[in-house]
Amino acid sequence: MGKTQRLLATALLGAAHSATAETVDFDITDSSSTKNASGTIAESIIRRYNDQPAPLIPGIFTLETNGNQNWPWYGSGMIWDSLINYWGQTGDDQFNDLIQQGLYFQTGEHEDFLPANQTSMEGNDDQAVWALAAMTAAEVGFPEPRDSDTSYLQLAQNVFDSQAARWDSDTCKGGLRWQIFAFNNGYNYKSSSANGAFFQLAARLGRFTGNQTYYNWAERVLQWSKDSRIVQKGISSGQSWAVFDGADATQNCSEINHLQLSFSLALYLQGAAYLSNSTGANSNTSSMVDFVDGLLSTVSDSFIKNQTGILQETACSSFDTCATDMRAFLGSLSRALATTQYFIPSTSDKIAPILQSSGTAAAKACPDGDVCDYNWTGSGQSTSEFDFGSDLSTLNTLVANLGLAQVRTSDDGNAASTPTNSGGNSTATSTGTDNGSSSGSDNPSSSAAPSSGAADAGNGAVSLAGSSGMVALGIALVALVQLV
Repeated sequence: MGKTQRLLATALLGAAHSATAETVDFDITDSSSTKNASGTIAESIIRRYNDQPAPLIPGIFTLETNGNQNWPWYGSGMIWDSLINYWGQTGDDQFNDLIQQGLYFQTGEHEDFLPANQTSMEGNDDQAVWALAAMTAAEVGFPEPRDSDTSYLQLAQNVFDSQAARWDSDTCKGGLRWQIFAFNNGYNYKSSSANGAFFQLAARLGRFTGNQTYYNWAERVLQWSKDSRIVQKGISSGQSWAVFDGADATQNCSEINHLQLSFSLALYLQGAAYLSNSTGANSNTSSMVDFVDGLLSTVSDSFIKNQTGILQETACSSFDTCATDMRAFLGSLSRALATTQYFIPSTSDKIAPILQSSGTAAAKACPDGDVCDYNWTGSGQSTSEFDFGSDLSTLNTLVANLGLAQVRTSDDGNAASTPTNSGGNSTATSTGTDNGSSSGSDNPSSSAAPSSGAADAGNGAVSLAGSSGMVALGIALVALVQLV
């Protein structure tokens, strides 16, 4: 898209911020308008990536606030995933070389997204976020770099294999721990973000390859999530399904952290949507659709502002306490809603109005065209400072309104290899090593995992690995964080 179109998109977004809504020209139902607006946001994100001070580490986005870096490593994976999806829905290829370089530079020695400068702090959900970016690349047919022999599919499979080996049946009868290594706060916590991301990865690999092992694992993780009660039925209504933050492994997961975040729900929602479209899954389609409907009920009951139809991060947005990475979560939910609508068209009557209302509100929250606010409902304070999370949610919500192009499988061109783990064990996490991957770090970056739960549940404290503080005040404010 040319400069004139970009200027038009900026003007549209600026107009959308006008107090007189009837004069707004931006139309979320017009694909050209939405593509132009999303392109403006994508360019803004990449411009700030390129403007980072030297030395630039390929693949890592940094955001400095008062001298502190507050954008975590997994958040960089979220950005690349979003930009790949943006390419898939718009065809805008101007960022492709940077995306390829950034994604592959962070794969690590064993090509499983455990790079040496992250392994001392990396969580299972951090690793899975990058694997999901690779999975998106495989599904949309994103061009692979010429100088790599490892496909996007293989990268995702490598992460699956490493995480299946960490499945911990010694506590809570299963589940992934939040953290990979025993020396990190959060190792004694089984988070919905780690298990939800693993569930989604397995579901998408199953659909892409047709391999039954992946389906079996997806269903195993989902059943464990329900059995452990981090995914519970009947919370807001009789048929609803809620996703809670996690559980204390030292208490055999008898104590549940009842914090609800849109990111964790989105992981399960998107994974379930893939399973509903997978003929090889053991679960019948109707039961998976019922599960999806229950999650959608929770979206309506817990993540929408009153009757506006506009998404909000209930745990923190009304109090203006969302950490920068938390501000990206609504974008993940928007993508999950778009995926659900694609695979289960009967949900469109519920989902389309949410995406349209939220997309319009998100555009209104971008007064400068590319500096967006994460609070779309107008109930909090607005901001004039850039942060990746807010722009990322806006980008993903705008793109979600474009719908999905074809979601490919291996039959569309990519060869599928066989997973090496047909069953999990509980030995890969306690020793500080992971299948021979590098565990040292000269300059480890901040790597706060996207779960916000009680990190060291052994003493009941709520603390987080890494300095980005996904929770920050968001956890402190929430008396929603109840251990029962």
